[in-house]
Amino acid sequence: MGYRITMVAVINLSKELLWKRQFFFYTLKSMMKKYILLTLIFPYCLTGGSQTYEHYYRTQYDDIVYDALKINNEEVVFALNYGEYPNNYSSLIIKMDMNIGNFVDSVILLNDTGFIYQGVSKIFLTDTNLLTIVGTCKNIVTNDKQIFIANYTDNFDLIMDTIVGDPNLDEIFFDVIFSSDSLLVFSGMREYGTVLLEERTINGILVKSKNYTGLGTLSSTIVEIPQNNNYHLYGYWDNNHSFYVINKNDLSVKTSIEYNGWFLPRNAYRKQNANYYYVFGRKLSIEPVEQDNLFYLKLSNSGEILQEIEISNDSITYYTQNCFGLNENSIYFGGAYPCTWTAPLEFYPEQRWVFLNKLDLDGNIIWQKYYKGNVNFMPYKVLATNDGGAIIFSSFYDWNDPIPNQRDVHILKIDSLGYYTPLTGTPEKFEQMEKQILVYPNPVTSKVNFVFGLYNNLKIDIFDMKGEKVFSKTFVHSAKIDIAHFKPGIYPYVISGENGFHEEGKMIKK
Repeated sequence: MGYRITMVAVINLSKELLWKRQFFFYTLKSMMKKYILLTLIFPYCLTGGSQTYEHYYRTQYDDIVYDALKINNEEVVFALNYGEYPNNYSSLIIKMDMNIGNFVDSVILLNDTGFIYQGVSKIFLTDTNLLTIVGTCKNIVTNDKQIFIANYTDNFDLIMDTIVGDPNLDEIFFDVIFSSDSLLVFSGMREYGTVLLEERTINGILVKSKNYTGLGTLSSTIVEIPQNNNYHLYGYWDNNHSFYVINKNDLSVKTSIEYNGWFLPRNAYRKQNANYYYVFGRKLSIEPVEQDNLFYLKLSNSGEILQEIEISNDSITYYTQNCFGLNENSIYFGGAYPCTWTAPLEFYPEQRWVFLNKLDLDGNIIWQKYYKGNVNFMPYKVLATNDGGAIIFSSFYDWNDPIPNQRDVHILKIDSLGYYTPLTGTPEKFEQMEKQILVYPNPVTSKVNFVFGLYNNLKIDIFDMKGEKVFSKTFVHSAKIDIAHFKPGIYPYVISGENGFHEEGKMIKK
């Protein structure tokens, strides 16, 4: 059952500026009599021919957004999950104007008293004006994992909601797609080492279900190939590094096809009637050091690997989920950088940046950007927009916050060049966001990092304030330079490389 939210806007307008700042405050009341104060702050402006904006969502609870969806040319809906980490959550579905960031409507998905909710993970437009929302929950009595499904009109009128699955047998899904047969197809894990594949109607009625052993620990990604009457089912931590061609008629395994040895697939995208598709995730590299890189495959409908793209850094770049988006001529692909492997990853006290790459359809880099980084930022959804830009939904964790295990939500709309105007009153400068090479820490005491990302063979020249060169060296990949012996002051730098790459900046030596 869904309850509407009333929002009150207090708008401070300035005719002399290209942006306007808006503050929204509203109070949400759930069936458990808990009150949440949700504060949103965002400006927007015109840059590079499109509008940009920045949102911060701060509450006393742990907040995260896993999915967002364009429902027409003007509007986006996203699911804001809020609650007590790790699994006691409620969900708020919000409709937002895609171009300027204003809220249009919202509705709360209320908890059933017999279940503990873990939040919404997928939103589909299953008909012209029909939203289907899918999430996970846990039966309080049996402690069993089950699936909830809700259908709303695009005006947020509730049509139905239900909880499905065996109340005594876990059904943990890691991916779900909406098929050409108008079915929800779930892939996941029944228990450790038992892979689950299941078809249901959008009303939750079971159509077919099958368990597999020997296909890896779990199935994380599924792709439908309607022309061949197949699913391609990808295992996660599969020792055989294979995906499986599944017959849609009876869900039997036709064959298996090997992919890159240390690729951990997480999401897939296939355009309707296309003869190829993409699978996005992360790849574990051993040499020269052990680290995770962003990685994706482009495959034909028959399973032939057409393209492999790896985005390497000098430490772990973590791919969470849903961090890709496709426009007509480009691919957005992102993750969190760096990401130290210390559990829980999302609450580790580490400065992290949203690392976003824009590539053409052949995998060639158009640009790369590093956003934020003042606290622990982790992107969970990248949504390509009609103007050639993208909206990035991230969580951010500030380890200095007195409330433990609490993330807040950051939403950033960038233009097609990757630019945006930051909130006023923050130390962030617009010129810093034009950089494709991450330089940190800045100010620096001893060692400074230059992170190249997709670029390589770059020359770094550092100058003192008199214009005299004090350092010069070419690095194949990322660089860590010790400047402890430099005198305190401002040091301009120039980064140059192949194909005319040129970038300038300044760093402060403390």
